[in-house]
Amino acid sequence: MSARGIVWTAVIALAMMLGGVSVASAQGGDDPGQVAAGQAVYEMSCAGCHGADGTGVEGRGRPLIGIAAQGDRATHIESIANGKGFMPAFGDQLDSGEVEAVASFVRLTFVAEEAAAEELAETGAETSVLALVGLTMVAAGGLLVRASRRD
Repeated sequence: MSARGIVWTAVIALAMMLGGVSVASAQGGDDPGQVAAGQAVYEMSCAGCHGADGTGVEGRGRPLIGIAAQGDRATHIESIANGKGFMPAFGDQLDSGEVEAVASFVRLTFVAEEAAAEELAETGAETSVLALVGLTMVAAGGLLVRASRRD
């Protein structure tokens, strides 16, 4: 690959990373790329009890706002697949990809505003973006050096 191709690859990788790395790591491995598919599953299987906006339906399902702070991803996937308390199991109705997608949708969408503000105050979006840009530049520089030695 030419040095120009390496630079463009690094720029594209940086753009992709800026779109979701910090969110996924902050939410324990939830995948922002699964949100659209997870939303479709949620609307079909979950909204009837938990509400379209995650605020819950009285007598049917608890609110899901801030759910990511109330347990880890594996626990939520287990609850979706096998049920918990009054919540029925969906493991027979949804495949594992759908369970994973709806878990990502719920955990990344229904974020408590206070928790999001606290996380931003602790981590600082600007800091994480700058660190990511710096790491990408170092990686791209290393690739350029390696490519120039081959030419």
